[in-house]
Amino acid sequence: MKIVCPHCHTVSNLGVAVCVGCQAEVVYGSTFSEVKSAATFGAIAAGVVSSVIMVKFFSFSFVLLVVCAFIGALCGRAWAQKAHLDETRFFRLFLNK
Repeated sequence: MKIVCPHCHTVSNLGVAVCVGCQAEVVYGSTFSEVKSAATFGAIAAGVVSSVIMVKFFSFSFVLLVVCAFIGALCGRAWAQKAHLDETRFFRLFLNK
């Protein structure tokens, strides 16, 4: 199978890490940065929500807060990986001189 770079329109084989025409980074699915950001957001959001619920209705438990934050991080990570599933994206660094 072949892929076409949207920057330089060079045709490359599926599975390459860098475009052979313009050296754009080829990413299959979500980037590491996207997954990391979504996991962080999920952990923070779940931690805040669980804290509010615990303070309002139960006694506060740090262990439960950490467990909820961990579950939130896993959910955020899964969501980020699913967001760009089966996508091939090209990232090119532009430097201003």
